Amino acid sequence: MHVGMVPLPLNEWNKWKFYMKTAQYLALGIPTVATPLGSNPEVIQHGVTGFLADSEDEWVEYLKMLIEDSELRRRMSRAAAESAYPYTLAGNTEKIIGAFKAALA
Repeated sequence: MHVGMVPLPLNEWNKWKFYMKTAQYLALGIPTVATPLGSNPEVIQHGVTGFLADSEDEWVEYLKMLIEDSELRRRMSRAAAESAYPYTLAGNTEKIIGAFKAALA
């Protein structure tokens, strides 16, 4: 998989959600095009780790860029994987160990 997509309908529910799918794509080094709702604008660095597409024209433009430009995909892939580290198991090891220790205490 070379490009992740997270298209979302505009509604009240989607404005407040955390999109694990976006974090998973980024953790796998998959540049993502997503609707700028919920956590997507916080997780995706527009133009660095993926794109936030607000219209049909933007979806087409950004997907076309990623499909046609392999160097852009590679650059965004590296940046995506690095930016997602805080969302990974490795990035949360100390917190997880601390939670287990607290539960045992």
